[in-house]
Amino acid sequence: MPNRPLALTLLLLASCTSYDGGSFEAAPLAATGRATAGATSGGAQDVGLARETVGAGQVPRPESFTAEGLFSEHDLPATGGPADRVLVLRPGLALLRLPDRPVPSAIVQVGMASNVDLETFRRRPLDLAAVVDRSGSMAGGKIDAVRRALHRLVERLGPDDRFALVLFDSAADVLVSSRPVESAGELHEAIDAIEVRGSTDIEEGLCLGYGEIAAPADRGDRSARILLFTDAQPNTGRTDPESFLGLARRFADEGVGLTVFGVGLDMGPELARRVSELEGGNSFYLEGEERIATVFDRDFDLLVTPIATRLSISVTPAPGFRTV
Repeated sequence: MPNRPLALTLLLLASCTSYDGGSFEAAPLAATGRATAGATSGGAQDVGLARETVGAGQVPRPESFTAEGLFSEHDLPATGGPADRVLVLRPGLALLRLPDRPVPSAIVQVGMASNVDLETFRRRPLDLAAVVDRSGSMAGGKIDAVRRALHRLVERLGPDDRFALVLFDSAADVLVSSRPVESAGELHEAIDAIEVRGSTDIEEGLCLGYGEIAAPADRGDRSARILLFTDAQPNTGRTDPESFLGLARRFADEGVGLTVFGVGLDMGPELARRVSELEGGNSFYLEGEERIATVFDRDFDLLVTPIATRLSISVTPAPGFRTV
């Protein structure tokens, strides 16, 4: 639920003393009888790009793999009583014996739990702008996947939300200016009309997208977010990463989050990683229909709802242990 790399951490500690070991325990039930909700770190939320690359018979680049992306795909149990706050840290401990180490080691898991009730949770209204790459490299299955994702996105929005649609190639256009989501039919028609052309100027697209988001004083209780759909191959305009990342940092300070949805095996993982490290930033790889359904049907309300940012954890190993 947080939308920034925060707290899910694995530490490998080598012990110089005897150790009996431990085990991970299941998350306890809250007073309602339902299990305490887990919370996951933000950042790069999956390893789908690496998985697809392997499936295509290629070798993925190291930056395609992220710790938070791997852990976000699994429910890791942790110790402790029912969560009584929005964010609670949960420790876990397990003995690990490595064949090349004479002394035992331990994995320390720092998990996160929340008292948010997922059965009754409702997100805040959104001030949302979708910024879509329609450059030539998006032709075929990529732009089809984006259209399907946008259709599902519109179905998740209601009259309390505002939505804008920006398209970019070598230039950028506002196809749908920011407006309350009152007529979904018109938005679906606009999405179907997206066609590919030109090259890629992400920065100009983001500039127009951020321009469609209301200023903090005019936003009311709505949260604000940009959704960027691209194969992350900028090749025109200002292509240095600091140009659009600097833009994203400036608006992050005004409370506008940025989510990157990557499509296609030629997606640049470095761009997604750097965006995901921004406050309010996260990234997902849309490798197929199942992933699109998961992100926009099951998880959408959560991925646009951070519950904590700027969290820091300090770890001091006990005597006889060292962090490796």
